[in-house]
Amino acid sequence: MRHVERDTQIPVSGFFKEFRVWLEGPAHQTPRVLNIIGKSSAGKTSLISSASAIRAAHSMGRDHLQIAATYFSCSFNEAASQDPAHRVGSFISQVSTVCPNMLEGLEVGFWRIEGPTLQDLEQRLTSQTARSPLKILVLIDAVNECKKIEPMIDTLLRLAESASDIRVLFTRTEEDPLITTLIDLEPQKATALEMSALSADIDLFIEAKIREKKDLQRLPPEMREEIDVTLNMRADGMDMDLDTLGGRNASTALQVTCYRGHYEVAKDLLDAGANPYHRDRYGRSSLFYTLCHGNKDIAELLRQYLRSRTDPKGEAASIHVEEAFAAARMFMAGAAH
Repeated sequence: MRHVERDTQIPVSGFFKEFRVWLEGPAHQTPRVLNIIGKSSAGKTSLISSASAIRAAHSMGRDHLQIAATYFSCSFNEAASQDPAHRVGSFISQVSTVCPNMLEGLEVGFWRIEGPTLQDLEQRLTSQTARSPLKILVLIDAVNECKKIEPMIDTLLRLAESASDIRVLFTRTEEDPLITTLIDLEPQKATALEMSALSADIDLFIEAKIREKKDLQRLPPEMREEIDVTLNMRADGMDMDLDTLGGRNASTALQVTCYRGHYEVAKDLLDAGANPYHRDRYGRSSLFYTLCHGNKDIAELLRQYLRSRTDPKGEAASIHVEEAFAAARMFMAGAAH
């Protein structure tokens, strides 16, 4: 699925086919609910919030006259927006951009003091969908951050089990007992996809990004291999936002370059947007590796770069330089003993 986001989707990479079956299958033969499970920061949010799933839906749903995708993100800090009525109201509003009839007559409910009920809103969404060839994709992110998970799941399942063609995709950090029950039914009413199963997609993405970066192609093969291995090690559980990960290619390459002492390559990587503040899993920056290996020319390059791109007084850069010097001295003192 990640490859759809960059228009370089590789057929049958990883478990993309499971997503495709869930999306394209006939409503009466395919589980309507897809639960994507993965630990925090494994890339679930990037997967659906960056429109990869939406774009995949549009590209693969051409046999449908209309297709609408809605998105809702749960947060510990926004309990009010997670009220079931507010949530379904959000779905209706988003779907109305594709199906204007969705809003017809709905204002009557808002004139009442108490407003339209959850049942009114669910009925509106499902009935309008049932009367048209509209396929609706409901994408819910971070269900585990919802203050009241049970009402959230109940609402989603009612929508998915209606006569309309509504597909529900939601992410959470662990399996939901109710969804597990639905998966065990015959025929299945839900299916689950573990983020760890997408490791093949992550491997392919990293390889493709390294090939794209001209600056990285100038590095020796063993250095490119080190970058590949480092990114793969960190891909399970780190922020997998694609733009951020693309930038980390250069930042990781800069650390390796500082370690090896390649001045010109370090300069090119800084020009390409590598972040010298970026720290590896040991908390060490590019400047740390430069100082430890006595690469004075690169150390001066980094200091000048940091001071030119921070606050006018250079306080942030000074603090970083001092920390790097202190860490390097401690490291070398320990190595000497």
